[in-house]
Amino acid sequence: MRGTLRMLVWGLIITISWGVYQNINATDKSRDTTKQNKIKEFVTIDEKVEVDKALTYLNNIRDNAGMVRLDQHQQLEKSAKNHANYLITHDIIGHDESSSRSGFTGTKASDRAMKVGYKSSLVSENISSMQENYKESVDELFSAIYHRFGFLDFRIDEIGIAVTQNSNNKSKITFVYNMGIGPLQRICSQKSFEGRGKYVYNICADKNFKIKESHFNKAIDSNKIHNKKIIVYPYDEQSDVPPVFFDEIPDPLPRHDVSGFPISISFNKAYFKRVKIESFKLFDSNNQQIEDTIKYDEHSDPHQKFKKFEYALFPLKRLEWGSRYRVEVKFTADGQKREKVWHFTTRRFNEPIHKVIPTAQKYTLTLYQPTLFYFPPLSPRDIPKKIEYPETLDVAFVDQNTIKVVAKESWGDWLELKFGEHRLKLKVE
Repeated sequence: MRGTLRMLVWGLIITISWGVYQNINATDKSRDTTKQNKIKEFVTIDEKVEVDKALTYLNNIRDNAGMVRLDQHQQLEKSAKNHANYLITHDIIGHDESSSRSGFTGTKASDRAMKVGYKSSLVSENISSMQENYKESVDELFSAIYHRFGFLDFRIDEIGIAVTQNSNNKSKITFVYNMGIGPLQRICSQKSFEGRGKYVYNICADKNFKIKESHFNKAIDSNKIHNKKIIVYPYDEQSDVPPVFFDEIPDPLPRHDVSGFPISISFNKAYFKRVKIESFKLFDSNNQQIEDTIKYDEHSDPHQKFKKFEYALFPLKRLEWGSRYRVEVKFTADGQKREKVWHFTTRRFNEPIHKVIPTAQKYTLTLYQPTLFYFPPLSPRDIPKKIEYPETLDVAFVDQNTIKVVAKESWGDWLELKFGEHRLKLKVE
């Protein structure tokens, strides 16, 4: 074999999920490489540009899904930035901060928001770490079902986004998203309720601040009527959908390290009182139903994080790259039988892509032309983490089952690339 072997190791995805308010969801995709052989070269990012693009991208998703746009809120952005700086400074991932560490601005997301002047304690938070850019960050959070429902909350209408990159290790990048309910925040900026009747408290920065119960309910519900009655994701005719879900903590699929991208549907409580799902089905481009699935709702979700009227279908095997899918949901809403049908398409590539089944396959490369190789998982735990390849190749991960290979020079004999237990024989034409 010509030259020496390079070895790359892919780290595990780690996702941390918490409650709906005050502490929602985080995801950390780490990449561990040996010596100087890196899967991806990270560059210095423009943090402000990434924030602006993240907001635009997230709002485009909500637009297409049929939800109100999220307004950028200065105080939520400040609290998000404080936490992003804290996480990067201490090289950790999570929602809680410790008062014994430098950069502490509050234990929970709500504490940190109120510290910088936000009046309401009902603040939700999403975090992603080690993503290269805003799109990777948002896509990663939408692939994890608990995170997704945080972004698709019917009640929120304002957000603060921050990103911080470690200046000494550019691969360490953290995105923080703090979300709030504008009408409630504005009530907390007014005078405390002093009249007779029912009221709620311990909601605002001033824990003794009283809100008339009817006003509180109106504030919580005010954004719902501006969203569509039914929200699905992927949304109808969405393209560039990742075909895969890897992991989340708490893990909705503890027996699977790799599975298909989850499909979700949620019903707006402003329009529905009772909903019962009769069937939830996914069909491939050949009109064949994908039978190997798991369905979750507020009762069957193993971690009890789904709220009322939130439903998800998990394909237990990866979806295919560049394929069109159809979803059919039959349900009864307030006594009326109805059906919702929509379509989406998974991500396509400009480069040629080969589906490698099973192993020891031979492929011819074109010099300097990127070629993708997809290794369908052979089991629910099949995530190869190590690649060995000759230095005449450049190799990068597309995801944990898919790699991009570029031949940097020609050679005569067949060379071998090892991807976990998989083997490829490669030569340049």
